[in-house]
Amino acid sequence: MTLHLNAFEVLKPERLSITLRSVAGLVSLVISIGCGQSELAPVSGSVTVDGKPVAAAQVLFMAAGHRPAAGETDAQGHYVLSTYTSGDGAAIGTHKVTVTARPTIRVSAAGGSARPGSIRPNQIQHGEKSPVPAKYSNVASPLLTAEVKPGENTIPLELTGQ
Repeated sequence: MTLHLNAFEVLKPERLSITLRSVAGLVSLVISIGCGQSELAPVSGSVTVDGKPVAAAQVLFMAAGHRPAAGETDAQGHYVLSTYTSGDGAAIGTHKVTVTARPTIRVSAAGGSARPGSIRPNQIQHGEKSPVPAKYSNVASPLLTAEVKPGENTIPLELTGQ
């Protein structure tokens, strides 16, 4: 069987419109399946150590076979997870969770360096240790797990000091 197509027949406006709509639909289906965004659920919560909120902590949720979700805490210890776009959440399922925080650093507009015990305005002050114990930041063997379910998820991460 031989199929003969006339180029002008294929490019008729009504056929071209159907073809373009079909291609656009197929592309959007492939993108939504390939990205896995339909398997995400919003996740937020707070990070505390011994009941005190932790600012500027990095929170990482890792589920097998899915892209990790990450967030950073604000001054009150509140975080919102993002996987592909800001605030879109994490994959539905069980996650291994890590929390890391660097030592406190205060930087002023004037900059400069500071020696311990000689902090003056307009200088940098480095904290002595991280507010989050190192045991919570081990990606190889995380201590924390969390379950992300369909719908809104509020997952508090209540850590204990060393």
